[in-house]
Amino acid sequence: MDADDRTGPVTGDTTTGTATSHSIATLSPGTHDVDAMYSGDPNYQGDKAMTLKQTVNTAAVAYAVAA
Repeated sequence: MDADDRTGPVTGDTTTGTATSHSIATLSPGTHDVDAMYSGDPNYQGDKAMTLKQTVNTAAVAYAVAA
């Protein structure tokens, strides 16, 4: 499995189909495309999944004032 979060490839475990991912803590607020594809091997043809649009919202900030 191959994937790309627009900053570079994301590795996948081909024996389990589990993908690893980069930290999402550094993604800026807004909409991001998430693409996944399988490049294929001698037994299976490669394919690309539909693009997922992921929205990242701005985190709420809480302030506490100590007296």
